Amino acid sequence: ILVDYVHSTRGVNCSEEQIIIVNGTQQAINLTASVLLQQGSSVWLDDSGYDSARAILTARGANICPIPSESDGMNITMAAQTYPDACLVYTAPSHQFPLGTTLSLTKRLALLEWANKNQAWIFEDDYNSEFRYLSKPIQALQGLDAHQRVIYAGTFSKMMYPGFRLGFLIVPKILIEPFTMMKYYSDSHSGYLEQAA
Repeated sequence: ILVDYVHSTRGVNCSEEQIIIVNGTQQAINLTASVLLQQGSSVWLDDSGYDSARAILTARGANICPIPSESDGMNITMAAQTYPDACLVYTAPSHQFPLGTTLSLTKRLALLEWANKNQAWIFEDDYNSEFRYLSKPIQALQGLDAHQRVIYAGTFSKMMYPGFRLGFLIVPKILIEPFTMMKYYSDSHSGYLEQAA
């Protein structure tokens, strides 16, 4: 069901094996940091951006690279020139928090090209994509990614209620095993009743 939902609503392409159910976006960020980052790894993060993401990544020893956000989203050109060695980009391209900007298609394609060229990963936080009032939802970065560099995170907390604490990751095929193992060692499973709902 989830495969069909994200494909029809967000243009995400995946198989069931790529989906990992998590206890909210914060666990999704934690898992990503645990699997992909080492002490001192550089991470692009919107400035201003999601405080919890900054705190989680910093706690994992990441070197936060603040990237200014423009009217059409994160300044990709400046980021690539200033922090070329980053191994992870944290972004909410469909609804940047707290500014509410949307990453333009031109910048989405530039970000994907940079990530592929530099073998970097993109964490796409799509926390609020269902709620657009002025236009149709924009296709997720993951759906535009021809090289499997995007880790897509979605949540059900906005649809249900804030304390629902259930979300999902869609990981590239090469990352299925390490993410599955890290999820198992962190808490083994997420609530079955919530998943049924």
